[in-house]
Amino acid sequence: MFVIVEGVILYLSVVSNIEPSLVKYLICLVMSYFSNIVLVKIPLKYVGLRCLYIISVATFYLLVVLRSLDSFLILVKNTLVTFLLTRWMASKYMPFVNFFLIMGNLAIHNIYNYFYPPTMKFDTTAIHMILVIKLTSFGWSYFDGTSAKPESLSVYKRSKAVKKHPSLLQFMAYTFFYPTLLTGPSIDYIEFDDWLTGNIFKDYPTSNLAYVPHNWKLSLKKLIKGLVFLLLAGISKTVISEDKLNSKKAFLDRSFIYKIHYLYLLGFAFRLKYYSAWTTAEGACISSGIAYNYYDKDSHSIVWDRMSNIDIWTFEAAQSSYVSIKSWNIKTNNWLKNYVYLRLCNDNEKPTFTATLITFAVSAFWHGINPCYYLTFLTGALYQNCGQYYRKYTRPVFLLGDRVTPSKYKWIYDFIGFYMVKLLFGYLMQPFILLDFSKALEVWSKVGYFGHICVVITYLLFKGPLSTSFKHKCLDHHPVAVSNRKQLNSDSHKLKTLPKIQIELGMKLGSQSQIYFGIPQKYIYEWTEILDEWDIFVNDYSEWKFQNGLELEEDNLVAAFFTFIEQFAESTSPIDPEFINRKKISFNVYSPSSSQNIIDLGID
Repeated sequence: MFVIVEGVILYLSVVSNIEPSLVKYLICLVMSYFSNIVLVKIPLKYVGLRCLYIISVATFYLLVVLRSLDSFLILVKNTLVTFLLTRWMASKYMPFVNFFLIMGNLAIHNIYNYFYPPTMKFDTTAIHMILVIKLTSFGWSYFDGTSAKPESLSVYKRSKAVKKHPSLLQFMAYTFFYPTLLTGPSIDYIEFDDWLTGNIFKDYPTSNLAYVPHNWKLSLKKLIKGLVFLLLAGISKTVISEDKLNSKKAFLDRSFIYKIHYLYLLGFAFRLKYYSAWTTAEGACISSGIAYNYYDKDSHSIVWDRMSNIDIWTFEAAQSSYVSIKSWNIKTNNWLKNYVYLRLCNDNEKPTFTATLITFAVSAFWHGINPCYYLTFLTGALYQNCGQYYRKYTRPVFLLGDRVTPSKYKWIYDFIGFYMVKLLFGYLMQPFILLDFSKALEVWSKVGYFGHICVVITYLLFKGPLSTSFKHKCLDHHPVAVSNRKQLNSDSHKLKTLPKIQIELGMKLGSQSQIYFGIPQKYIYEWTEILDEWDIFVNDYSEWKFQNGLELEEDNLVAAFFTFIEQFAESTSPIDPEFINRKKISFNVYSPSSSQNIIDLGID
């Protein structure tokens, strides 16, 4: 039987031009569709039977199809470690200990594979990586669920908290869940448990749900799409591949423009196999029912996107590095965000750039110890940080005053962002594709380290010696700043007319009012200079209030100030004793006469 399975795998590998390990993964994913036919027919009330079935199918994949006893032992060993640790270690350090134990085990595995690469033996790294996500997230979720102060937890932590420790059978079914065993996507334990017990379907419009809802039509569409991506991945290798990076005709003797576009196409061809694996796995999750998200009462249909791990269109059409990273390997990004990035600080604290660097380093370490991973992911951290500067300072220039509605020139920003992200990510992915440090640096050198040059230029613009001037120029062109300047220009006329109003008031009040608003008269005639200084202040204040989110408060203050001025101007004519004696706010009026008087101007 083993010989027959191996023969089929080798034949499919030769025909499809895809490496044997990927063919093995695909066979298991396709088999998951057939396995789910039985799974969804097991009634929801038989929880233990469903768990045993899941573990049995996964064991068949590992020992018969993949012929990998190592994978099976890794699953059993790590599952028991986390199960026992979370069950018996009642300490605030438990999730940290669990994290380092599981990641440490993966590190040992990666170090061994780096120095002794697997040849004919099946590489268990991907299975180990998915398991790390499941077990480390469970450690944090169980810690949150047993927290003495659940009200102090964030909304996300409360939604994923595990309040009751599962049985060993249910926990093993979680780690052995076969549709996500090999390629992911990972899922939090609370979601798996809700699916296992049927609680996830509580909004489904039926009073007696006996079996798991599923959607064969949609899952088969995902399967077909996954096979198409796999076919395109095989075809693309005959047209564009990393092997041609050493060819003078195909790459080395070409122009700079050609090379950076070639790297983008190479990255796209490389991503196709990931699209295939994740799309096929999502279809398997849909046919098992675990992809159920909620029932849409308006359309009377189920939304099946709980297990979506890639938004292909959003990634390929992204106009920023942030959107690209967010739409790629979504479940892994959620793990990095919620169980690494946000765990580096308290809930009420804002994570720092250091947290970003650590998170990208963990992501690289999770993939392995090959230095190429660190080249890619740490450069990716720089990309994301640079993108924040452009989004903060340049993007608002192309928006209207509400900071949402695009201006007529927004397409220019979008096009430049789209085009640069494609080229920069093509450059970024080369170490990840080649997995050879010297070759990766050589390829980067052939394009003049253009991605890192862009990073350096960005930091010089926004953090360099002239950064303050450059950021001020960007802020000056923000729609809010432009609108404020127009408002100030129109209202400055009102301010400049104040001395005239005061002079008329002084003529009627006599020699007493040769002082205005408590300011000696000689300073009143310097009002124009004050307005010039005011314009400079407004520009600086615009930057400060933009950074601190005070746009609304500032607008309200300006409106209130000029409303006050208008009301005062109206109240100064005509002058009568009642107006003079009105007691609201008093201002000192200095008079050159022998006796200085204090006049109540009746101003609110």
